[in-house]
Amino acid sequence: MKPIARLASPAVLGAAMCLLAAVPASAAPPIFRPIPRLCPAVGPCALYPRRLVIPAEALGRSGAISPAERGLNWTGGYTSFVIPRPLDYRGGPVRVVVFHYIPIDDAGTVGFSLTPVSLRAGGGYETYGGNVTALVPANSDTHYEQWAQLAPVGGGFSGAAPWWSVEIHRAGTFTGRIVLLTVLVEYD
Repeated sequence: MKPIARLASPAVLGAAMCLLAAVPASAAPPIFRPIPRLCPAVGPCALYPRRLVIPAEALGRSGAISPAERGLNWTGGYTSFVIPRPLDYRGGPVRVVVFHYIPIDDAGTVGFSLTPVSLRAGGGYETYGGNVTALVPANSDTHYEQWAQLAPVGGGFSGAAPWWSVEIHRAGTFTGRIVLLTVLVEYD
């Protein structure tokens, strides 16, 4: 019987064994979680210390909404999202923030109507009302951050549900194009 030829010298094999020993066998992939913001002890940030960011391109959309360079061009219709209840949600208030830009000058006011729904596997999909952001004057070349708290309106929304669904409709008298940049879900 002939001896098996060596593929590597003992020094090379020893170095390889040291490298393998340096890497932990249980190295797990990173886990992505919402990170609490650093905020003062008073004010809205203290009420909503955690946030999820939903890029505009990730929103469901219906109607006159199309992709834009920095988000979505929105002249009509509505957007929506469904997310699982955050694992670190502690039962506090939940609000949705709509961050957008008005590129053109046109008269009117702009705001948003939010329709939240709690979803459970095997359950139905019924809406019971919603909440409205404050209306603000539409000014061109201006960024806006508008929000509304998701209150349990008519039993349609409960933060304890395993899935949260929200439809976002435009409100106000401004009919021009807005660019929807992102949506935030803030909670405690």
